Amino acid sequence: MNNEQAPTGNQHHDLAELAALSGIDRDWWDSLGNHHDVSEASLRHLLAGLRVLDDTGASDADIGAALHRERHALWHSPLPPVRVLQQDKAYGIELVVDEAALGASWHWQITLEDATQLEGSFTPAELAMAGHEGGGAGESRTDLDGVKRELRWLALPTLPVGYHRISVRNQGNEHPSNQHPGDEHTCTAHLIVAPPRCHEFAQESTGGDSPKKLWGFSVQLYALRSSSSSGIGDIGDLIHALEATHTLGADLVGINPLHALFAHAPEDASPYSPSSRVFINPLYIDLTAVPGYADLTQQERDASLPSPANTPEFVDYTAAAQCKLSSLELLFARLEQAGTDAPEQQAFARWQAEQGRSLQSFATFEMLRELDASDASLGHGSWRRWPATWQDPHSDAVAQLAKQHANRIRFHAWLQWLAATQLNHAAERAAELGLEVGLYRDLAVGIAANGADAWAESDVYVPDVHVGAPPDEFSVNGQDWGLPPMNPRELRLRGYAPFRDMLRANMRAAGALRIDHVMGLARLFFIPAGATPNEGAYVASDLEEMLAVLAIESTRARCVVIGEDLGTVPDGFRERLHAAGVLAYRLMYFEKHYESDGRFRQPQDYASQSLVGANTHDLPTLIGFWNGTDISLRAHLNLFPSEAMHERQLQERAADRHRLLVALAEQGLLPHGIDMHQPDQVDMNSALVDAIHRYLARSASSILVVNIEDVLGETEQMNLPGTDRDRYPNWRRRPALPVTEWNASPRFKQTAELISEER
Repeated sequence: MNNEQAPTGNQHHDLAELAALSGIDRDWWDSLGNHHDVSEASLRHLLAGLRVLDDTGASDADIGAALHRERHALWHSPLPPVRVLQQDKAYGIELVVDEAALGASWHWQITLEDATQLEGSFTPAELAMAGHEGGGAGESRTDLDGVKRELRWLALPTLPVGYHRISVRNQGNEHPSNQHPGDEHTCTAHLIVAPPRCHEFAQESTGGDSPKKLWGFSVQLYALRSSSSSGIGDIGDLIHALEATHTLGADLVGINPLHALFAHAPEDASPYSPSSRVFINPLYIDLTAVPGYADLTQQERDASLPSPANTPEFVDYTAAAQCKLSSLELLFARLEQAGTDAPEQQAFARWQAEQGRSLQSFATFEMLRELDASDASLGHGSWRRWPATWQDPHSDAVAQLAKQHANRIRFHAWLQWLAATQLNHAAERAAELGLEVGLYRDLAVGIAANGADAWAESDVYVPDVHVGAPPDEFSVNGQDWGLPPMNPRELRLRGYAPFRDMLRANMRAAGALRIDHVMGLARLFFIPAGATPNEGAYVASDLEEMLAVLAIESTRARCVVIGEDLGTVPDGFRERLHAAGVLAYRLMYFEKHYESDGRFRQPQDYASQSLVGANTHDLPTLIGFWNGTDISLRAHLNLFPSEAMHERQLQERAADRHRLLVALAEQGLLPHGIDMHQPDQVDMNSALVDAIHRYLARSASSILVVNIEDVLGETEQMNLPGTDRDRYPNWRRRPALPVTEWNASPRFKQTAELISEER
C-alpha cells in the first residue's frame, strides 16, 4: 500500500460492518461460480457515494462514528423516515421515547395526501412496547449515550391508500432541543398506505380463476414508418398500430421506452440511456396532429420530411430531428402569435400549471443545454462541465437565465404538452377500440449521468457510481451500463417521491408497464466510476417499501406491472414479486430445463402470472437465432472473450435447434416434412415461425408478445448489447412494411389467426 499503513483487522471489521449496515454486500458470487470479496477501496467509494461517509479518505474515527450512527439508527429519531402500512391491516408506527418523557402528554397529527388533517393525543407510557402490537422484532429498550430509550407502538386510525405525513410532538417540553428523541419538539415521517397487490386483469366473465390470455405485438416506435411520419416513427404511427392490432384481434402494442433523450445529440439514440425518465422524447410528436399544422403551406409541410422521405433502411436521427424541430419551432411561433385566448394556449397553460416544478426544471435544463451548445466556452454536452452556478438548479444564476430565456423554456414545456396530449389520445383510441391493455410501455433501469433528471435531482443519484452487472458467460468482465443509481437512503428520506413520480409518468396512458431489470427494486450492482465491474458490489433497497409505492401507482393507473427478471436474481425475489401481483417475464430462448437435459419448457409449464415471448430487441430474431446470425456477428466483432466460449455457443445453439424441433413435435406442431432429428437440414421458414407462435400461444402465460420482426421474417436484431453505433446500427433498423399496411398483410393476418385460435 505504498507509504500508507495497512489497516488493522479491527479497521477492516468496522468498515465491513458499516457497509453491511448501509445495505452494501461485502461479497458476491458471479454466474460462473466465482467468489468475489469487495475491496476496501470499493467499500469506501460506495459509502461516500451513499453519503454514509463524508469522503473516501475517512479516518478510523470517522468510520467509527458512522458505524455508531448506523448501529443505533433506529434510536436516533422518534419516528422512522418512512413506514409502510398495508391496506386493511392494523395501522401503527414505532415511536422512540426517552424514558424521562414516557409520562408526558404527546400530540400526533396526520396530514393526508388530500391535505385533510387528523390528530390526537397520547401518553407514551400507556402504549404497548413495540413488537407486542405488530411493531416489529428486536430490542425494545436501549441505553444510548447515557440516555435510556424505549420503543413504543403508536396505533393509528384507518387511513386511505396513499402518501401521508405524520408528526408527533412532546407537548410537555418547554425547552426543546435536538439532542434526544424525547426532547425534540416535533418529528415527522412518511406514511405509505398501500394495497397488497398491483393492478391485475379482470378474470374471465365465465367465472374462471385464471386471468384472460391476451396477446399483442411488440414494436420499436422510432422504427415504424408511414407516409405521414417525418423520417421517424411517431405517436400517429402508434395509433395506426393500435388500430391494426384491433383489426387483427389482439389487445396490446408493446413499445420501447419513450423517455426524453438528448436533442443536441440525436444520434445518442438508446432509449435505455435517457436524459429523463419522467418526460417524453419530442421526436415522437406527430406533426400532423399539432395545432396549426393544417394551416401550413405545402412547402412548409414538405420541409418537415427528410429527403428522401421514409425510404432509408435505418432511422437518420439527425435529419429527423432537424426537420421535425424546425417545423415545431414554426408552429410554436404561430401559436404564440395567436394570443393567450386561443383554446390551445389555455389548455397548455392548465397542463403546465399541473406539472409544476418538475416540468419547469426539465424545460430549464433544455434551455441551458441550448445555451451551452451555442457558446464555445461552455461544457458542450454535459451539465457537469457547465459553470458551477449553472450546475445548481436552484441558484440565482439559473433563475436569472430562466427569466431571460422564458420563451425557450415555454417552448420545451410546450413540446412536452404536445407529446403527453398525443400519447393520452393514443390511449383513448385504444380504449375506444376495446383493447384490453392498449399501450404496454417500458421503463428503463436508469438515466444518463449528464441528463436532465440527474441535474434536477442530483441529491437523489449516487455520484461517481454506475449501475452494471457482474461477470457472466457472455461478459466475463461484467457490464458497466454507465448509469448513475438512485440513492436508496435518499429515496427513503423523501418518502419515495422521485420513484413515485417516475412510475406515475410512465404508467400514464399505459395498460401495462414493463420494468427493466426489476431486481433493482431489491438491489442493484454498483460499480465505482473508473473501476471494473469486478470491483463492484450489490447495494440493497427496501423491497417492501418499493413494492408499496409500485402497488399504489399501479392500482391508481389501472396498469399491470411486468418485471423483467432475467439474469442473477436474489433468493426469494421472484416469489415476493408474484405475491405482489407483478407478472414475471419469460422468454422462450431461456425457458429450458437447465437442471437436466436443457430441453425447452412445454407451454403448460409457464406460469399464468407471466408475460411470454420468443425474444426481445436485445436478442436475435427467430431467423437470426436459428441461423446463429448473432453468434457470427459477435465473433466478427471480437465480442467473445475466448475461442472456447465461441465454440461452446455454437454447440449450444446447434443443440437448441434440435431441442426446439423436439418441443414442437411434443405439441404436435412440427410442420409437415420436417425431421426433428435433422435440424441442420431445416430452414426457419414461415411455417416454422408460425409453429413457434402457436407453441407460445398455448402457454398458460396471461400475456403473449410477438415481435413484428419475426412476423415479417427479419434476420437482424434491433440492438446488439456490447456494441455502439459505430460497430452495429443499434436502435436504427426499420422494417420495410409500413404500419398502415399491417392489417392487409397476409403474414400479419395468418399470425393473428393462429394465435387467436390458441389463445
